[in-house]
Amino acid sequence: MIVEALDVVQFSLDREHNFLSKKILTKLIPSLIYEAHELCKAIGKKLEMELRSMVVARLQDLRKSKLKVSDVEFAPVDTMSYVRKHASQWQRVQTMAAPDSTPGIDTELNPPFSPRPPDLQQ
Repeated sequence: MIVEALDVVQFSLDREHNFLSKKILTKLIPSLIYEAHELCKAIGKKLEMELRSMVVARLQDLRKSKLKVSDVEFAPVDTMSYVRKHASQWQRVQTMAAPDSTPGIDTELNPPFSPRPPDLQQ
């Protein structure tokens, strides 16, 4: 039965798989296995090319999305106007960051957030 099956599928020569050897050894393997192996290699190469093109496209998109120096303008800001502008945000952060009454929380290490710098508090 095995001999009949091998007669039906025939044999192919495999010269590629000579692991850790410099000698070229030819192996006889069933042609069905050899063809399946060749098809898998072709599919693998196609998948590799598609993945490579997707990665390159993504990298190009990232490069295009970066800001250019000419797109951004830096200007000095007066300290008092900055504090006034962001005081409401600081107050919201203070209410969110206030330590809870859970035992074991050290309030000296986790003091409540001050909405204004100490020199501006009245």
